[in-house]
Amino acid sequence: MMNAKERLETMEAFFWRMNLHRTLTMREDKVFEMLKMMDAWVSAHSDGNGEKSDKDIKKNINAAYEALKVLP
Repeated sequence: MMNAKERLETMEAFFWRMNLHRTLTMREDKVFEMLKMMDAWVSAHSDGNGEKSDKDIKKNINAAYEALKVLP
């Protein structure tokens, strides 16, 4: 499981890469791929209208952060 520092570093790397693709490489496909990754991160925080346990939510959030480490 990632600690707070690792999560911050992961998000910073994500933001830098998003900016790179949006402003320099202008790779629209990569920007959209990263937007999907962002959506998955947000969805991981969902409790599914109360159907997901705290343990499952934490597991999903950790998996979403791990996925953000592999940037396009």
